[in-house]
Amino acid sequence: MLVITLTTDYGNRDYFVSALRGSLLKIKENIKIIDITHEISPFNINEAAYILKNSYKYFPEKSIHIIGISETFKKNIKYKLCKKFNHYFISSDSGIFSLMFPDLEFEELINIDFDNTKSLYPILDLSVDIINKIKDNFDLSKIGKKTNELKILKSFQPTISFNNKILNGQIIYIDRFGNLVSNISSKIFNDFTLNKKFKINLPRKYSITSIKETYSEVNEGEIIALFNSAGFLEISISKADLNKSNGASGLLGIDIMDIIQIEIT
Repeated sequence: MLVITLTTDYGNRDYFVSALRGSLLKIKENIKIIDITHEISPFNINEAAYILKNSYKYFPEKSIHIIGISETFKKNIKYKLCKKFNHYFISSDSGIFSLMFPDLEFEELINIDFDNTKSLYPILDLSVDIINKIKDNFDLSKIGKKTNELKILKSFQPTISFNNKILNGQIIYIDRFGNLVSNISSKIFNDFTLNKKFKINLPRKYSITSIKETYSEVNEGEIIALFNSAGFLEISISKADLNKSNGASGLLGIDIMDIIQIEIT
């Protein structure tokens, strides 16, 4: 069975997702189409990269991951297929591959032969064409030529300052419950703190002095810090994040790109 995943910012109100799914189902092959999400914020490459890089690994090898961000409606934009960890990713050359895989080491990177100036829905047209060509033996030479050229985007990385006593991070994602996800991984955090006492400084003078393992370890309404299932430091409010406006983001007034600090005390 061929597994195909879809990650887009198309939403579920319009016909775009149904058209894409329907076109893929016309392929005469035993395929399984999985929607990772169609609720990426419009044009938000960073958000798409965070969600996809933390989800694709749960799918079987040789899965094909189609990425449709509205940027693909621009004319004259190039399209790429990259193979990484025996998974195949199809996207416009928006920089998303560099955010997902900062080491820029790919098993294969292909410039897709496709003229999007003649297409009103390029990610649909090229995806169906590509899958028809490679579904039997994954021969990528049928869809384009190998390349080393790739649009590079660099995300903000945690930095250490003030005599090695402060680790500066950034909020990179807010989930549907309003939980705040930072770019500080558990490894970066542990390597910095080395079991020393610390304080997590948030915007607007909020602070936390401990890391919990589960949301239930604090009382309802309390601020909690823990490492999420993807291994990144997350800030939440227990039992308050019923929706985004009532979650940590709304109640604390914290948004994407806001700075958080880990201070050795």
